Amino acid sequence: MEILSYNFTSKNEEGFIKNLLSLFEVIDISKEIAQNVILLKKMRKIKLPDAIIVATALTFDYTLLSNDKQLSTIIKIRRVLFSTHHHFA
Repeated sequence: MEILSYNFTSKNEEGFIKNLLSLFEVIDISKEIAQNVILLKKMRKIKLPDAIIVATALTFDYTLLSNDKQLSTIIKIRRVLFSTHHHFA
């Protein structure tokens, strides 16, 4: 949701992001994810949306793709930093 609220520089950029997002699985927040969110919030000063994302990645042992360097401070999370400098035709 957050990325779709971004003011895109072009329709091509927005279309690229929408196509990219269509490749991802949508995961509902389960009780296990919610419990991990609570634990994260108790252990770290982290915003709720970030805690939900991180807890989901941890719950499913997924690699988190993010450009948020703060998330790398969370132990046991595999995070891949990507560049935000892309060129869209």
